[in-house]
Amino acid sequence: MTFYIVGGLAVILILFLIQRRKLMLTAIQAIKQAFLSQSDMILLQRVGKPQWKRAELVDKLTQELLAEGFSDAGSFAIDRMPGALVRMMTGPGGDATAAVCDHPGIGAWVDITTIYEDGRIVTATSAPKTGLPSPDWSRTLRFPGEPVAKLYSELLVSRPKDGIRPISADEASSEFERAYFKHTVWVKQRDISLADLQKMIDERIKDGSEQTPYMTAKHAQKRHDRRERWIAAIGLAIAAIMLISAYFILALGWQEHCLSTRGKVISAAVTDLRVRKIRSRREVCEVRYKFQVENGEQYYTNRALWRGENPWASLRRSVCDDVRKSGFVAVKYDPKDPWTHELVETSGISGVTDKPWIFVLSSLPFILAGIFAFVLGFSALMLVLIG
Repeated sequence: MTFYIVGGLAVILILFLIQRRKLMLTAIQAIKQAFLSQSDMILLQRVGKPQWKRAELVDKLTQELLAEGFSDAGSFAIDRMPGALVRMMTGPGGDATAAVCDHPGIGAWVDITTIYEDGRIVTATSAPKTGLPSPDWSRTLRFPGEPVAKLYSELLVSRPKDGIRPISADEASSEFERAYFKHTVWVKQRDISLADLQKMIDERIKDGSEQTPYMTAKHAQKRHDRRERWIAAIGLAIAAIMLISAYFILALGWQEHCLSTRGKVISAAVTDLRVRKIRSRREVCEVRYKFQVENGEQYYTNRALWRGENPWASLRRSVCDDVRKSGFVAVKYDPKDPWTHELVETSGISGVTDKPWIFVLSSLPFILAGIFAFVLGFSALMLVLIG
């Protein structure tokens, strides 16, 4: 009965793990669908008194831009991103634009961009790598967490000098909208792959910080890894329990088969006897015994299959007095392996079964459960180690 209770609990856990795995396999597809469902276009709506979520960081970035000679071009709300705000600024001579972005869910950062007459774009940003591919006409220099002076100086050194299109304060917001549209359409036309999405998550974790737009991805991946470790631990533990249980059931079945086909009956001397109460009320007679086979030198005793110890064999309480008086019990043993033996069927004594195939059928649920749990646990372990 204990085996079947354990097996039932294992099946419930395995069904849970299977359902969890289905959810994990569809998670990346859901992320991809959410990404592709984003609007191609955004509109910046001027805001007189913006309510910055990270006002201190936005002010710090703004002051650093002003120190580099940038001029304020207005603050805007993004129509398709509730709560997201951006402050546009233009560089000396209009050779660059800056966007201080504040998103309520993912953080604040600054982009400094130079636009060329032929449509090329060069950007220096304080945001870390996204892992997403970039079009040929767009180049991004990433300096996570670095001050504006570092970003602007690297942009001036790295960008091509010819063909720069000056951008006025009035044009800054529309150029931001245009750049977003071009990049979003390019990514969607490329049909971003699952490998791209995984790379995006990996890069966000590698470089993410509290002051970047990628903290959400970092926490999500940590939760994912934690879940995978738990799935691996639980799955492999269940697999071990199920397969070990199946082994002992089959071993018992094989012993019963040997006893039923070639077993011999012999008298065994009782070496110890006691009366014990089980299940609160019922009393049983427990014995230990030993016997010696014909032409044998070694004495054999009743022994637990899984512990190798000398356990107690249970009899009905009603036969206890008879066994105590006689000092013997009847035992059937396997001549090829005398350690395989049992009490034979006598009045009040449970003995050898004549249907050992029942053990084979009983072991099948444990074998199947063990294989399923192993596959789930091993796949989760591989995701943690490789991915």
